[in-house]
Amino acid sequence: MGKSRPAGLIACIISLLFLSPLFAETIVLKSGRKIEGKIVERTDEYIKVDLEGLPEGMAAQATFYFKDIEKIQQEKSSLDSGEDPLAAKKLSQQGYEAFLAREFNKAIDFFQRALPHAEDTSRKAYILFMLSSCYLEMGIMPYIQKKDDSYYKKSIEYAKECLRFQPNASLALANIGVAYMNMNELKKADYYFTEAEKYIDVNSPAYRQIILNHGAVKGMLKLRKESQ
Repeated sequence: MGKSRPAGLIACIISLLFLSPLFAETIVLKSGRKIEGKIVERTDEYIKVDLEGLPEGMAAQATFYFKDIEKIQQEKSSLDSGEDPLAAKKLSQQGYEAFLAREFNKAIDFFQRALPHAEDTSRKAYILFMLSSCYLEMGIMPYIQKKDDSYYKKSIEYAKECLRFQPNASLALANIGVAYMNMNELKKADYYFTEAEKYIDVNSPAYRQIILNHGAVKGMLKLRKESQ
């Protein structure tokens, strides 16, 4: 997978904070509980929410970890009403910019808001691929530290959804391969890298990385077989 990032750098990146837009949101927990409030702080691990519905003059703030959150429903804005290709394009661009800034949860918010507006399959496939990529990046440290594979599984889920719209999407296939490789499910990784190689343009910047990853997987499979 190329050179690994220095642990200190990863910790620094993950600890970066950014402010979120101050409009009402509903946080739906995996337990089924719903919380109304405004997100005032967000990291790659948790959000802090100013709670609503309290008696006048009272204020409270709560912290919720993404591992406990099923989804975040944002209050609809002018960009969130009806199918709108321009809204899909704008939200997708905002999501991509957040992704490049490694603000993955912020990027996820934008891409999830963009998805209902996407009226053509190529736009839907792109958004789903980017959602897969966000979760793939977010899954690195939780898996290393706690063997938490929930982010990788979410990445695979979105990549497979992307493949429903574009069955030959080589980068979505490669995302699945990377997730399985990182979880040490090497036979599955081998299959998806093989599929990705069938469709990737050899002139694509991603081609070399896919070949390197696949080579690493095949090497580990060979060592595993020899040790049996």
